[in-house]
Amino acid sequence: MQSHFISIESCGVDLVHESINRHYLSQRNGPGQLARVGVSEGSRSARLFGWVRNLKQKYRMVSDRQQHEQEVVSLFGLFYGLLRGQLPWLAAIFENVISSVQLPRLDSNQLGEFSLPIGNTSITFNGYPLAPPEGYMTINYTKQIHKDKHWDNCSWGCYWNILRTQSEDHIELESGASFFTLIMDCA
Repeated sequence: MQSHFISIESCGVDLVHESINRHYLSQRNGPGQLARVGVSEGSRSARLFGWVRNLKQKYRMVSDRQQHEQEVVSLFGLFYGLLRGQLPWLAAIFENVISSVQLPRLDSNQLGEFSLPIGNTSITFNGYPLAPPEGYMTINYTKQIHKDKHWDNCSWGCYWNILRTQSEDHIELESGASFFTLIMDCA
């Protein structure tokens, strides 16, 4: 896997940028850009748990919409697979919360699989647990993580920083990064 990270990183960074371009941004008053994918509790004034509805109008009917959404599912699927392999105790907590409150998986196309680009081919994984349903794509974003009510039994949030660059290698106190987050605020 280590040898294939460069191609996955390249595709992942491109996917983060494309997702930011396609979605209305969350937390617009913060530094950087953050787009929510997966499910949402709804706005504070109108709580309604369901798939986010933040796709910009011009992308709602494009022919590659489902392909883009499956690429998002796949990037989060890889991340969750890595998390399950490196931190099985944390994945067990996530799985307990997901099953106890019957949360869906991050799988808007209902395919039950994710695919990874390896060289000139793509490898599809099915039969593995898909990522939890809530995630964020970000570019140069930095802000504290909040706690959503549907994760009351879990105090963990995980992120994967797939690219961090600064001009002239200068890193400031509030420097952001391009990462995406698998949110599980469980206690």
